[in-house]
Amino acid sequence: MVPNVDLLHSLGVPERRISGLAKFHADVLLRKTEKFQRMTERVIEMGFRPAHHSFTVALRCFSAVSAATWEAKMAAFKSFGVPEDEILLAFKKQPLMMTVSEQKIKKIMALFVSKLNWKPEYVLANSLLLKFSLERRILPRISCCDVLLSKGLMSDKAFNYQVFWLSERRFFETYVMRFQEEHPQVLEAYLSSMK
Repeated sequence: MVPNVDLLHSLGVPERRISGLAKFHADVLLRKTEKFQRMTERVIEMGFRPAHHSFTVALRCFSAVSAATWEAKMAAFKSFGVPEDEILLAFKKQPLMMTVSEQKIKKIMALFVSKLNWKPEYVLANSLLLKFSLERRILPRISCCDVLLSKGLMSDKAFNYQVFWLSERRFFETYVMRFQEEHPQVLEAYLSSMK
């Protein structure tokens, strides 16, 4: 671990970030020195700055994802027509997107692209969407918003990534409870998709 910590110091990674890795993700620092060095080189080559928080997040990602798995996930995104440079740009903004399983990437991308007609680039530009639970967050909110859209209570423009980013309480208050009295189908749709 010591040689890896020394390497991070030499690259200018702030002490608090190194401490965070050691405390919460020690497995990253316990990699063999040669492998750890290759990981840091790759992260730097991708444009991550050692002083920035995303550098250690990217290290965590490369520590958790093998080269073969990385390629499989890249292929999953490319299967929706997303060019490699767009995938890498999204990865720089949200490195943890590549810790999502290949199967989940395919399911969520298919849902947003096919059912909601969102552009794959839009989903990737808001790649935090990939981290949300399909069953507990995404599907119930889509069901609820489908009812709101069909009744003209919500515009197409308002149905965007922000709907999924809201806390559960805030979403429930804004999109479910607000319409419950006059349109009980909204609550029914929301609850039935959670089963």
